[in-house]
Order: sequence, then structure tokens, then C-alpha cells
Amino acid sequence: MHREKNGNVPIIGRITVDGKIAQVSTKLEIHPGNWNTKSGKAVGRTAEIQQINTLLE
Repeated sequence: MHREKNGNVPIIGRITVDGKIAQVSTKLEIHPGNWNTKSGKAVGRTAEIQQINTLLE
């Protein structure tokens, strides 16, 4: 995991089709504390967090 100087990490999309995995860069980044691994969404109420979730849907 590559961490930026500001503490953020990239959000990577992973797609599996017929057992083959492909990773896709979303060109988005987030602070690890604002990410819910279980739900696969950003947590928080800021405009930035809401925008990230909208872009990922």
C-alpha cells in the first residue's frame, strides 16, 4: 500500500470475472481512518467523502 505524504492511500477497484482478477485505479485517495473495509465505502459527512462514495457507485 502506497501512502501519500498527507497520510492518504489510493482507492483501488478490484474486479473478478471467471476467477481472473483485474485491479483498476480510481485516481481517488482517502485517509485510511475514513474507509470502511467491510462496506467498501468512505465514512464521514464531509462533501469530499460524499463525492468519493458517489463516484464509486
